[in-house]
Amino acid sequence: MIRVDQRIAVLAETAALLGEANSPAQVLARMTRLGLPHLGDLCAIDLTLDDGSLSRAASAHVLAEKEPLVAGLTPLPRLTAIASRRAAGGAGAGPAILDRLAVSADQRDQLERLGPRAWLCVPLLGSGSVLGIVTFAVTESDRRYSRADRQLATVVAHLAATVIQSARLRDI
Repeated sequence: MIRVDQRIAVLAETAALLGEANSPAQVLARMTRLGLPHLGDLCAIDLTLDDGSLSRAASAHVLAEKEPLVAGLTPLPRLTAIASRRAAGGAGAGPAILDRLAVSADQRDQLERLGPRAWLCVPLLGSGSVLGIVTFAVTESDRRYSRADRQLATVVAHLAATVIQSARLRDI
């Protein structure tokens, strides 16, 4: 569990990104790094496409050698978090869980190499729609997510959704 001062620092840094004049892609890439290692060992932001599928917009891992695995991992269908419009998560990564999470043998192999022990998926809520999802996962320790972690991840997701929605409005 992360301390209150660490949570405040993550929120302050994330909020400061909103005032920067960087492109949305740059902001999302930086946002994936801000929560590490406080909210997990990996973070991925996937955006919803017109057909309802997800596309990886940004990702990060605390270990440089696992960065390509996270970047190349096909986004998992996070239907629970998207349908409920609330954070969803889990713990454990036994064979049965990996089989349930993966939609292909290749994706299962990628997950097995990453070794998720706990994960937290938070929808990116725009006005009236789900813009995507942000996923945090623990891969390098036995840490589990607390209620305070879920709350912090939800605030980070709201800030990311603000960045995405603002960028889309500018492009109209």
